[in-house]
Amino acid sequence: MRTSTLKLLAIIIASSLTIGGCQPKNEVRATKISDTQSLAQAKPDDTITPDGWVVVNEQTFIPIVDRLGKKLSVARQAYLKGDNNAAAIAMREGSAFLTQEMPNTSKEAQGNLKKASDELMEKASIVQMGEIDSVEDLDRIFVKAYQADVQHRWLFVDESEWIPVVEMPQEHFMTAKQDFVNKDYAVAVTEIRKGAEFLKLESNRTRDSDIKSNMLGAAHDLEQLAEEIKQGKVSDLDELDRGFARAQLAMGEFLTSKAQESESRGQLDVAGREIVSAFERVKAANTWLGRDNNSLQQTQIKVDALKDSLGSSNEAISRNLDRTAIALSEQITNLDRNLVSLK
Repeated sequence: MRTSTLKLLAIIIASSLTIGGCQPKNEVRATKISDTQSLAQAKPDDTITPDGWVVVNEQTFIPIVDRLGKKLSVARQAYLKGDNNAAAIAMREGSAFLTQEMPNTSKEAQGNLKKASDELMEKASIVQMGEIDSVEDLDRIFVKAYQADVQHRWLFVDESEWIPVVEMPQEHFMTAKQDFVNKDYAVAVTEIRKGAEFLKLESNRTRDSDIKSNMLGAAHDLEQLAEEIKQGKVSDLDELDRGFARAQLAMGEFLTSKAQESESRGQLDVAGREIVSAFERVKAANTWLGRDNNSLQQTQIKVDALKDSLGSSNEAISRNLDRTAIALSEQITNLDRNLVSLK
């Protein structure tokens, strides 16, 4: 399976997100770019899209995810306005946030977070003295901090921050399909590439080579689909549906594996939330493949029972986790076979 390499060359910013299902919460669109206007030629202020992404060039889209992103966003905007003092203050606040995440993590995580926190603090002084030559140089500094944070952030956030991150790709896929139908092809391409970036970001959080390869393969397929749409080579909506289904199945498999890891560490509530989100990905894939969701009814019952048991005794959660994970794995296998048969 072909893979793509994650290249983060931009700053992550943050916005407010709400809990919900697979349906888009707000009908927010990315900035429409004409066929003759290059995103790479836009001024730095114009690289932030209305739905909260920084676009560095036509193929690099970095999503909004957490509180660190808010601090880095403030720093970036202050720098662009020439206010180096305000930029340095925001960077130091970002460094403090990373330090706050360190307790109760593994030694490896603590080392990564401390290194990122220290570097962000050190670079803040350089920014304050005006020794950063460009916003691109600033972005490269922020990437290291973000990469350390993104590997561990799910251990520290509540559902109001955690669930929307998992759900955002589906919103972009749905928006992309509508844009494609409306012949807004440039916008559809942007939305698809955003979905691909989510898969690449999340692939950094697994050590399972097969799952990582599958996620990166799905991301590569999305990027290829976006490029073919850009070139006017796609006329069949089914091609979009299959690409989106594969991406959601890859996410479902990934989240199921993360739930198993969380359960093995005794983090049963975290495992339960990961299984619930995995089911949402599987349900989305089922919809993209045009299958009736009635086929998921028995699994839905198990997921609902798991939801109800979260926060109660470990025995109840563990029992429901095992039942739901087995049913979910079976659904993923069945949908994957269905997807293969459609190619």
